[in-house]
Amino acid sequence: MESFEEAVQVVFSQSAHALRSHADRERQERAQAYLDEILSAPDGWAHLLNWLPQLSSVEARFWTLQAFLNVLPSSSPQQRQALREGVLTHCVLRRLQGGDTSCEARGDSGPGASSGLSGAGRNAARTEDGSAQGAETSREDAAVKNKTALLLVRLVQTDFPSTWPTAFLELRRLWTIAVEATSELPVSEKSEQASAKQVDVLDGLDVCLRILLLLHQEVVEDSVVVRDAEQTRRDAEIRTALRQHFSSSELSASDRSAVSFSRLLLQLLQLPVIRQDAALLRLTCEIIGRFIGYMDLLLPPSACEPPTQAQSAAGSLGSTAPAEGETRPTTAVGDGDAETATEGTLVHVLLETWLTCSCDEACNAVVAFAHKKMEAETKARLLSRMG
Repeated sequence: MESFEEAVQVVFSQSAHALRSHADRERQERAQAYLDEILSAPDGWAHLLNWLPQLSSVEARFWTLQAFLNVLPSSSPQQRQALREGVLTHCVLRRLQGGDTSCEARGDSGPGASSGLSGAGRNAARTEDGSAQGAETSREDAAVKNKTALLLVRLVQTDFPSTWPTAFLELRRLWTIAVEATSELPVSEKSEQASAKQVDVLDGLDVCLRILLLLHQEVVEDSVVVRDAEQTRRDAEIRTALRQHFSSSELSASDRSAVSFSRLLLQLLQLPVIRQDAALLRLTCEIIGRFIGYMDLLLPPSACEPPTQAQSAAGSLGSTAPAEGETRPTTAVGDGDAETATEGTLVHVLLETWLTCSCDEACNAVVAFAHKKMEAETKARLLSRMG
């Protein structure tokens, strides 16, 4: 077999339909034997990790990520650390930085930290154009992005908090890079005008969103899969950590160098590039709706903005939002006579998104917030204004 990618292509293509000849069957058997040999080698996963950045076909990237998932149960902590650093760098950071992989460790993030994210933030190196990626501007296949996110979620489930105690701090740093990189993208009138760099950044952001989505599906939601006591305990620790990292008021002093997930989602939802990408907008709103129990939708605005038509739906439903970290209960919406609208808060931005972008997921998030966190009278007033 001439190459790894050729072998994967043969296995995928000839598994999709009946083999037509004896030669076809022999070719598939040779290809499968070649792939099995890679998987059975003690350092086979390391070779795959080295090949990952150069893989050009969707099938090869998907097969490689699935192979990583298959070796997780028998891997050592050192192997898993190398695996998560490689996947974070090649599948996420590289895209967020427009193809640049020069992000190095800065400072000490403690034992178990992934070097590519240690201290990464606003000053992380980025390329100024998409030339390193060539002229290809097609988005990554959704199956590959889902598999990447699932692999990282499985690594969290396996190693947090014992051997990867900084997992959520690193994920917040990753999200900070993603939001910053997205905010720097130009807004084009037509989607086909997107540069290679813009495609890379949005694909990296997409993976970040899918990580949170899969964390909710795999850990937060009630599972129909029976899990042993140890995994149940680890999942409970993950839920506790997620709640803390969504709420700025619950973060320790050492964790506040990175922005909370709630505030990052608020920033992301207001970016013009996201408003222009219907799929990413829906996914962002869906995640907010899923984590509504962990979030304060009365987060204060990041900047003063002019009134929008959402104010007619919000009416006088909320008081001036508290500063981040204050303990005002999120249910205290509209409990005074002289309160102003919730303009600029997350609930207001969701309402505005629903009205201006016809995003049903934004509406669903507001309704979920109303049912879970509002008093009956306030909830009825909001829902009646929403029609």
